[in-house]
Amino acid sequence: MIIGIVFIVVWLALAGVWFVMSLMAGAMANDSGTVDSNFHAAMLITLMLGELVVAIAGVLGGASFIVSAAGATLWKAFWILLAVGVLMQVAAIGLFLARA
Repeated sequence: MIIGIVFIVVWLALAGVWFVMSLMAGAMANDSGTVDSNFHAAMLITLMLGELVVAIAGVLGGASFIVSAAGATLWKAFWILLAVGVLMQVAAIGLFLARA
């Protein structure tokens, strides 16, 4: 049980740091103005949503240690949400760089 709580707290703390750092970097990514501002906003929204999905994945991963009966299902959901969130972030950055 303690492992699950520690997992969730550490995961959310790291997700918060990642959120702040990528928000600052993402906001400054279009300083030159080479990419349309609407596309830049869409990149930021997709990036932030991907980070939200990864944060939720961490809660499910920690819950898999707490709720033993549903541990396998929660662990699978953790990995699926983690993959989806990372893909969203990579796609947002990749599409932005392709337009720059």
